[in-house]
Amino acid sequence: MQVSERPAVGRAFPWVVFAVTFGLLLSDYMSRQVLSAVFPLLKRDWGLSDTQLGSLTSIVALTVGVLAVPLSLVGDRWGRVRSVIAMAVVWSLATIGCALAAGYGQLLAARFLIGAGEAAYGSVGLAVVFALFAVDRRASLSGAFMAGGSFGSVLGVALGGVLAARFGWRWAFAVMGIVGLALAGLYGAVVTERRLARHRVGKAPGGEPAPAAGRERAAGRERAAGRERAAGWVRAGRERAAGRERVGREWAGRERAGRERAAGWVRAGRERAAGRERAAGRERARLSALFSTPAVVLAYLGGGLQLFIAGSLFAWLPSYFQRVHGLDPKPAASLAALLILVMGVGMLVCGVVTDRAGRGRPVRKWTVAIVFSAVSVVCLAAGFAREPGGAQLLLLAVGCFFCAGTTGPTGAMVARLTPESLRATAFGTYTFFNNLLGLAAGPLVTGMLADRFGLATAMRYVPLVAVAAIVLLVLGRRAYPAAIARPADAT
Repeated sequence: MQVSERPAVGRAFPWVVFAVTFGLLLSDYMSRQVLSAVFPLLKRDWGLSDTQLGSLTSIVALTVGVLAVPLSLVGDRWGRVRSVIAMAVVWSLATIGCALAAGYGQLLAARFLIGAGEAAYGSVGLAVVFALFAVDRRASLSGAFMAGGSFGSVLGVALGGVLAARFGWRWAFAVMGIVGLALAGLYGAVVTERRLARHRVGKAPGGEPAPAAGRERAAGRERAAGRERAAGWVRAGRERAAGRERVGREWAGRERAGRERAAGWVRAGRERAAGRERAAGRERARLSALFSTPAVVLAYLGGGLQLFIAGSLFAWLPSYFQRVHGLDPKPAASLAALLILVMGVGMLVCGVVTDRAGRGRPVRKWTVAIVFSAVSVVCLAAGFAREPGGAQLLLLAVGCFFCAGTTGPTGAMVARLTPESLRATAFGTYTFFNNLLGLAAGPLVTGMLADRFGLATAMRYVPLVAVAAIVLLVLGRRAYPAAIARPADAT
């Protein structure tokens, strides 16, 4: 009877890792976006301008963008599991610190620490998840993981609005921090580097994903066979030497030569085994591989610029509904949370659509990203130009559904065009552009426009940024065929 070579581990573990990693991502964005729910209260209590309110949101995204790459490098080298836990503890404690802030300066400093804690989480966490799943699921996983930002924002805005209305805005921050600490403890109890190594997916000789445990057993069998051959050569050499001793002393020199040859064979066998082990290990690619092709650079830029819209919506929708629609803070936060939820669902659906459209023809992933961006700019621009009402909300809902749909295809392109050994760093670079061009710039620029022209007018300008994103994505699509011909792991 043939014994199965499959690892004796449960298939559910990759999905468990995805679940707890996704849970921490929810906490990440709950801590980040709860601020939007309490904008009206901070404006009332501390007399802050819209630019100051926008800066409290942008400082997190800006810090994430600046620190994403260096902290992702730390995560690749120090250990991704330990890095994830440390980051979650930092941002959770900093969120609790927001609850204790006595003024704008202290709150800004605490928000900076939240950004420092969250900086590399998206890249390191996504690298952990990608290592456990086949390549044909990357756009779906990337879209789902990025959608966690929307779902976390929904929870942060909705729950924060309820807590702030009932207990005050400080308790909104405190509860988010406590939730983060609890999830960090759960992650540490469930995920370990050893368990990840047993389930890691690589490449089999035929190009299909293969479990790391199977590769290790194959390499072990090869090393054992090499040692057995070397031992056989030693025994054969010794037997021939014994025979030559019986023939006479004149054969002594040949005996010594035989032993030396046998020892040489043993050394050569050991050197070959060591070489195979070094080759089997993941080689660290040069950092220049992160920008090795125009296509991957355009994926960074186009995806990041499209998120300018999402960042503005995350931060300003609650205030928009309060000022333009005349809603109280709690229902304004609830309506904003509903649209952000639509955005998260859109990320998931767009990721799945991207994977299906790209099967057999990966360049189509660029095409669907362009379509998503185009639909978002048309619907959001038309929606913010209309008077408040049902038609406006419908247009805004459709625009929100597609406005962050580019995260799935652009994330998949970054994964395809960068080395696996630098995967977390590549996503750190991706996170840098997402935050610098999108999640940091959007709230701050919108706040500055709101101080000058009013929030209603500012929101009409926001969707137009997608036009520039579309241009970059079109250029990326043209550059992609040449880029994909280069191996991602080339150094």
